[in-house]
Amino acid sequence: MSAPCPTLGYTISVEPRATVDFSALADDLRRLAVANGLVVSRHGPRDPRPLAFEVTREGSQATQADRELLLNWAARWNRVAMISVSDLEDVSSAEG
Repeated sequence: MSAPCPTLGYTISVEPRATVDFSALADDLRRLAVANGLVVSRHGPRDPRPLAFEVTREGSQATQADRELLLNWAARWNRVAMISVSDLEDVSSAEG
């Protein structure tokens, strides 16, 4: 039996710089994802600091172009939070 295929994607870490409405930030990320064929899921505890998300591509593997899209999104929020986007990684290895 062969090993399962990796799920390539990105981990986004969000550390607040000031009081921020995380639901607005998360909703904005989800809108971006839906518009570009990406899937966003929360990663880790419900209210961690930093907040973490996993981003994958629906039905395919994420690409460097997806990372550029996420970095551009992060730059729009840089006044209220420090946001980092990981390099492309197998996010399935971090599951359950």
